[in-house]
Amino acid sequence: MPFIPPEEITYKPEDMEKAIKIFKDKKIPVYEPGEDNYERYVATANLIYRFSSPPCVVQPKCACDVRDIVKIAKP
Repeated sequence: MPFIPPEEITYKPEDMEKAIKIFKDKKIPVYEPGEDNYERYVATANLIYRFSSPPCVVQPKCACDVRDIVKIAKP
């Protein structure tokens, strides 16, 4: 099977701020850099992603949260 490199999707800071606000308004747990849970959720042993730092981490609680996150995050 051929190697397919991960697609890099970039967002503007104002887009991320808007998405984070929507997640918080919907009571979907979201963690940003500097928060204790952020560091816990981005920790990975996968060498490809070990040094990447996402702008936030979202933790859906149910299927409806997943649906909303995908709608908001989809470019």
